Parts: sequence; C-alpha cells; structure tokens
Amino acid sequence: MKKLRIVLLLVTIIAALAAVMLFFKPSKGIPEIIIRDPKTSADCLVSARYHIAMGETDQAIAVLAEGKKLLSSESANEADTASYHRQMKEMYILCAKMLLKKQEYGSALRLAWCIQSDGSEKDFATDSLIAMIISEHACHEAFVKEAEEKLEKIRLEEIFQKAVQAMNSGDFQDAYAMFESLGRYKDSYERLTELDRIIAAVNETTVSGNGLPLDVMSSRINGENVAVISVGHVDTDDGKYHLYAQQPYESGTQGVEVAAVDVSEDQIFIFPLHKDTKDSVLFKKFTVVGTVSGNESALSDSMYILNPEECAEHTCARHDEGLKGIFPDPTCFLNNSLEDLGVEKACYNLPLGLLCDGDGFEYEYNGRKYTFNAEIIAQYDYLVTELNKRDIQVTLVVLNNLTSDKTLIHPDALDGTSANYYAFNTATEAGVEKLAAIAAFLGERYSDIGFGTVDNWIIGNEVNARREWNYLPNIPVDEFAAEYEKAVRIFYTGIRSENANGNIYLCIDQEWGRANSDAVHYGGKAFINSFHKSAESCGDYCWNVTVHPYNFPLFCPTVWSQLNESVSVTHNADSPYVTMKNIDVLTDHFRGEEMLDPKGCVRSILCTEFGYTSLEGEEKQAASVAYAFRQAELNPYIDGLIFGKQTDSVSEIKESNMACGLLDPNGKEKLAYKFYKGIDREGAEEIRKEAAEIIGVDDLDSLMTPGSE
Repeated sequence: MKKLRIVLLLVTIIAALAAVMLFFKPSKGIPEIIIRDPKTSADCLVSARYHIAMGETDQAIAVLAEGKKLLSSESANEADTASYHRQMKEMYILCAKMLLKKQEYGSALRLAWCIQSDGSEKDFATDSLIAMIISEHACHEAFVKEAEEKLEKIRLEEIFQKAVQAMNSGDFQDAYAMFESLGRYKDSYERLTELDRIIAAVNETTVSGNGLPLDVMSSRINGENVAVISVGHVDTDDGKYHLYAQQPYESGTQGVEVAAVDVSEDQIFIFPLHKDTKDSVLFKKFTVVGTVSGNESALSDSMYILNPEECAEHTCARHDEGLKGIFPDPTCFLNNSLEDLGVEKACYNLPLGLLCDGDGFEYEYNGRKYTFNAEIIAQYDYLVTELNKRDIQVTLVVLNNLTSDKTLIHPDALDGTSANYYAFNTATEAGVEKLAAIAAFLGERYSDIGFGTVDNWIIGNEVNARREWNYLPNIPVDEFAAEYEKAVRIFYTGIRSENANGNIYLCIDQEWGRANSDAVHYGGKAFINSFHKSAESCGDYCWNVTVHPYNFPLFCPTVWSQLNESVSVTHNADSPYVTMKNIDVLTDHFRGEEMLDPKGCVRSILCTEFGYTSLEGEEKQAASVAYAFRQAELNPYIDGLIFGKQTDSVSEIKESNMACGLLDPNGKEKLAYKFYKGIDREGAEEIRKEAAEIIGVDDLDSLMTPGSE
C-alpha cells in the first residue's frame, strides 16, 4: 500500500506540474499580477491562473464561476465561448488534482462532477480524473479493506498514462467499474455531498441516531445492482454483517439475506436488483443483521431504494405548462368545452376496484400473473390519449374501493365498517405484491408506449379524513400515517421505476390545524408531519402534496368572507382551515427547511379540487373563482389549480345545498364559466376588476397573500 501511495503521489505531482506548464511560459515565472476586481471573462482567466499558481483553489474556482457569468453577458461568439470553457475545464481539473493532493476527497469529486455537468460530453480526461479521485479515496483509512480488494484490479500507472494520452486506445472499464461498485452516485451530482457525510460519520461516531451500532447511509441502484452503504462498528460472533431484504411489514431479523461483508468501520453491500423477477428487491427495505454474544438482532435502521427511477425504461417528457385545470365531465369530448375553457390540466379518479374486478387483460410482474379489466383499461387509454391530444396534462387519483377481491384492502380495515375508500394493504405479501404490480403497470402503460401520458398520480383522496376516505380503525396519527406512507412509497417506486418523470402526491382536505379526532379525522398539518417523519425514517424521497382548499364551511360562496374567519381561517401556521384565502399557510409550511425534498427543493403543491356554490348568486361564485385563481397565480409554489366540477350535480344540490359547477344542470354557462375561461387570457385584468367590484374593493390584488419571501 505504501509503495502504491508513493507512486500515486509522484504521478499526481508530475501530472499537475505538466498541466501547469501548459498555462505558464517558463520565461515569465509567476503569471500576470492578479486582477483584484475582474471586469471581463478574460480578466477572470488571468486571475484564476494566478490563484492556481499560488495554490489557492477556492479562489480560483470562485473567479472561474464569476467569469462564466460575465461571459454570458458579453455576447461572446461561439469560438470565444468554447475557448473559455476549454480553459476553465483545464483549470478545474488542476484544482481538483490539487484538492486531491490535500486529501479533500469530497470537494475534489464534486468539482470533477461539476466539470462533467457543465454541458460538455463525457471525455476520458474527466473520467480518468474521477477514477483517480475515487481510487485515491479508497486508500483513505475509512476504506482500506475495500481498497485492498479492488486496487489490484486497477492499474493506476496505466490510468495516469492514458490520462495524458488520447482515449483512442484507453480501456477505462475497470476503473469505472470500481467507481460503480463503490456506489458514488454517478448520475446525481447533488448526492455526492453524502461522500463527506460518510467520512464524517466514520470518524466521529460509531452509534447511529437510532441507538443502533450501524447506520444505513444510502441504498441506491447502480446499473443491474443495488449498493447499500452503512457505517458504524460492532463485533459479531461470525465476523460478518448480513444484509436482509424485508417487506414493508417486516422488521428485526425477518426477511431474506441478500449480501454479507466482513466486520469493518464501514460497509458496502453489492447485490443484484433482479427487477421484474421473482427475486426482485426493488420494493424491499434493507437492514443490517448480525449475531452478538449469541443473540441475532437488527444492527441498523432500515432503508428503501432511494432512486427507483434509475431503472426506468419508459421515461417521457412532462406537460407542466399552465395553472388552470378542471375535473371534466364524462361527455367533455363530445364538444369543445375543454378547448373553450382553455384548461391545461385535468384530473380523474381511478378506483382500483374497477381495474381489478374483471378480466381480459393479463399482466405478469415479478414472476406473478395478474388479471385486469380490459374494458376499464380501454376507457382510460381513450381518456388519457384524448386529453393529451388537447395538450392537457393528466392527473389520476388512485382510489381503493371495496370489491369482491379484498386483496388490496388492509386487513385491519376489513372489520365490517362501511366507508367510501379503504386503506391500502401493505400488511401482507399478497397485498404488497399486487400493489407493486399495479404501480408498475400504470407507470409503464401511461408513459411512452402509445396509450397517453399521465404525469401526476395522487394516492388516495383526503386521506387525513380517516373515517370516510382511507378507512382504518381508530389509531394514533403516527401509526395511521406510517401505514399510508408504505403505500405511497410502493406507488412511488413502481411508477418511477418505469417513468422517472412521474410525480407522486399524497392528498389532504382543508382541515389543517384542527385538533386530531382519531375517531374521524386528523388535522392535515399533523398528518403531513407524521407522514414526513415516517418517510425520513426509511429514506426520504420526492413525494408531493395535493390539497382541497374549499371554503369553511363548504357551502360558503365567498372566499373573501368565511364563517368566523378571524379564528377559523387565519394566516397563522396552525390555522384550523386552509382555503384559497390563506393557502399561503400551507405553502409556507412546505418552504420550511425540514420539509424540503431530498434535493433541497420545495415539494410540488397542487390544489386539485376546489369550488364555490352559486345558490346564493352567480356573482359571488364568479368573484370567488377569480379570487382563487389570482391567489394561486401569485403564489410561486402552487403548480396547479383544478376546479372540482364542470357541471352542477342535481343530487348534490338537493343533498348538500351545493351547486359548484361552471355550468348549471342543463349545461348553461354561469358567470363563473366566463371568469374561469378568461382569467388567464387577454382581458384577465378586466375580469379581476369586475370581481373586485363584486367583492367591494378597488383592487383584487389588495386581498392577495402570496406567502412569505
């Protein structure tokens, strides 16, 4: 190992010196005096060269980034732009090698990845740099044992030689295979920050945050394999750590062993994914198990695969344009009503009981055969395709209704209680396997294979209203949310393993900060926080949220004036209700750092069902529609606003005193139709003025609350 490090160091120094000589003529020694306040991209190149010569990598990187910004404002021609990027890339490589020499492995690797993500194609020089960094990092004391096994397969001297030569005869496969096997997240630059996290965890602690000796840091697909990384240490009786794959309902030492490694300070388990076979681990969580003093037990927390989209084969472009949407009438394709309204989004329900109750369509997944209703599939094929033809983005709401086949219903929900929809079955093998098959089927069917594209999938309806819409017996909110989160993750994994661009959403009603009443419902905020806690406990992922921001009470026609609103509809974080008057309460909650997705972004938020009754006058309904759209339009975190009903329902008018359609039962246009049609077109300002007059204010925007900055 010592000889190898000496060779590595010498070759690195020689390569760095040779590269520096490319920039500086020997007769001039130190380059031009540093330009303290560079005004042009050319100034930045001069300044960066000086910093590199002085060993100041951070300053060089910063000034090169500044030069790139200046270049974009200089209207440079194509040749000048290419020249700047070439010189910038060469200096970045020098900086990465200097960081490597200082053993700042994470920083060097991230910089190398920055080079690759700068818009240029992958090349041998950059790949070799990355291999060099990873190979060198493998020599770090935290990875000595792994390095000894793998460095024999890599001829470092040849890699350095090939880095100087052209790629015409180079064989990079072995080095790149090592990079793959170490699981360094080759397709996700943002994830490379975990490299530093792993090193810090090894150096600073041997006990995980869960009080267990090991901590699973990552679980990701790499090609045909899965790489699970854990850190920590405890001696075991057989000198091994065993990795178990477990179903969502399994824990402890349950499950099937998929890999084992020798006891060490850090562990990297590599094993096959086996996608769409009976041995598939795509939907499993992984736990390190070992025997200590004769007792077999879980030594770590558990983690699911974090990047199912890595194995997607049917990824297609999304249709995220526009804000305005609707729940269309079944007869909408018989006329041009959708085109006339100008909606860009549509939402439909998909009860799984309809899909699974019937036959005619056979589907095989993970070695099991399933039968679906061919007629229902044909109807949704037609629906999705027709909407796509009109450039309308499609969102489907996946609902779990009770039919003769109870496989999909959670066993605890089968107690004879009648409900609209039931909790998904994540408690038995048959339930989990069938949910996984349905998710994969839907993700593939409505992607790029000719049956239309579904961009968004909502799992359940107003799930926090436990008694009516996601029935399970009375249990605390943490337990309820944990069961639901298992189902959401199954759909997330299944859909995104086919179409990486499919977005997955959970759904809540407008009861936000109300105290939990376990017998009936949970407050939306408490439910979401519990869901998030459950998701983080086994590896957070990019789940999103939809809300139904109806007025309080539902039959209130005026969004600007609601019942007891000084108490019920406030702009406080714990407002009992969230409507379109105070939707900023919800978006501000999701802007909090603790609620951001794993990429550090605010999660997508859709308002997928809202509406106002016209029984107290069409003007009030129309003004409320204009108010709601303007509120969503000014809030940058709302990605869609979907009106809940195109035409009034006669039964709903009689039973609920609600006439929320844009058309009356005879198909006649209400004033709200005119407002919704024109609210995002030329003339929208006139509609807002008319709405302001109805409300009794000078300017509609004076009532808007787009949220905190």
